[in-house]
Amino acid sequence: MQQKPLRAYANVGLMRLARRLRLSVNPARPIVAYAEPTLYCNLGCPSCPTGLKLDVRPRVAMDFEWYKRVLDELGPYLFFLNLYNWGEPLLHKQFPEMVAYAKRWDIRVIASSNLSLPVEREYLERLVRSGLDKLKVGMEGTTQEEYARYRVRGDFDLVTKNMRSIQEIKRELGMKTPKVLIGFHVFAHNQDSVDEARRLHGEWGADGISFAASFVSEQAERLGVQASTIDRFNLYRTEGLKTSREPCSWLWGAIVANPGGSISPCCGVVDRRSDFEADARAMSIFGGVWNNALYRRARKGATRPRSGAGEPVHLIKDGMGLSSIPSTEHELICERCPIPFRQDYVDRMLDKVGKDALTKAQRGKSLRIRARALTAYVLMGMPRLGGNGRPQSPGPPNSLADTDET
Repeated sequence: MQQKPLRAYANVGLMRLARRLRLSVNPARPIVAYAEPTLYCNLGCPSCPTGLKLDVRPRVAMDFEWYKRVLDELGPYLFFLNLYNWGEPLLHKQFPEMVAYAKRWDIRVIASSNLSLPVEREYLERLVRSGLDKLKVGMEGTTQEEYARYRVRGDFDLVTKNMRSIQEIKRELGMKTPKVLIGFHVFAHNQDSVDEARRLHGEWGADGISFAASFVSEQAERLGVQASTIDRFNLYRTEGLKTSREPCSWLWGAIVANPGGSISPCCGVVDRRSDFEADARAMSIFGGVWNNALYRRARKGATRPRSGAGEPVHLIKDGMGLSSIPSTEHELICERCPIPFRQDYVDRMLDKVGKDALTKAQRGKSLRIRARALTAYVLMGMPRLGGNGRPQSPGPPNSLADTDET
């Protein structure tokens, strides 16, 4: 595994400057990426377009060669790679190899799985050996009945069996990763089980657990799945969700590569008609996509004075941002952002990078390590941790990505 080059930290500083100057042509590379291994799933979660079989994207797996081209170009500059979005990544036969390929560039790799599928031990061994940093497991209940109410067709016992198998393999191989963390999305029907889940998650095979609010769709409500009545776990709470006053950080610092070869501006883009490039497989992402007409237009729009900027927003119950699908051919998805309360996502990732650099600068084992870490922090533009010239992280977490992405 290569050490992250100093030019990657300089790229962070360049990205922060480009956003501060409101440049529509962004000279910096993305520092965070999503790469979707598959666009199909074995479950039928009723607030997810994949689970609902809406077919707003083709049901395909990512070609490994396309994936490698993405990483070959962006890998030296990436600090975080999320190998998931709308599908089940463990259904990709080469998923462990996808992780291992990314670790060449000292990238923190995160995956999210329902883990409710029969996985051979050999596959799990490859997964543990791959270097995956964190595996988030969607698990919304403490019993089969409660769990399957949202995770339709899910098997509670199979999930816990797979988690324990991963822990057993980690012990046998003497490895500390992946950290297995349960992502428990809180609804009205399972909110009374939060304390029990917190108490039992270790017995189930998890290293930790987080609790998050979740989108709810009309289809989910017909199945009796309602938003939590506890405000901090409710994306539809009366007072709304706080939003950032700063321009959307995704447009300057993150990118989403889809299995079919398209590029999305953020993880909340449900429909392929909203992508910023229909097929980038024969293109340079930085040279041909990153500053194309749609990206420039979106950045320009994000920097215009906005009425109500920083004011609370109120979501409607349509699932994972399905109402954000443009109604006209020339409308940008950014004009009706599906995740307005997560526009500071890249800022929060930068906080983690900056904090890590400062920690090494102060506590590194050698003078060389401390000096290099301090240089990295300076090249980043010395971000104010927890600030970056922006408000603190808004609102409750959502079902796209929990707030504990580290």
